[in-house]
This record gives sequence, C-alpha cells and structure tokens, in this order.
Amino acid sequence: MTATYSNYVDGQFTTTATDYLDVTNPATNDLLARVPETDAAEVDRAVAAAR
Repeated sequence: MTATYSNYVDGQFTTTATDYLDVTNPATNDLLARVPETDAAEVDRAVAAAR
C-alpha cells in the first residue's frame, strides 16, 4: 500500500490539495508515496504560520 501524505500547517493537517505528485524510487521505479502538489496560497499560509 502506498502512503498518501498531507501538508502540516499551523498544527493541522491540510486537505486543500487536489493534485498529488508520485514519489518513486529511482532505482526500481517503485511508487513510494504520494505528496500534495502545494499551491502558492498554501505555501504563503505555511510561511505566515511559521513566523
């Protein structure tokens, strides 16, 4: 089973992503995980929360 991750922003896991990127092992091309394709607004929110 492949893990699907969410962003962790301001103490909460976010579910705003609609698209995900596949993370693969370059040696075997096995799918390791799926991570959110984060947009600029989500990045801005994370940066603001980190300050």
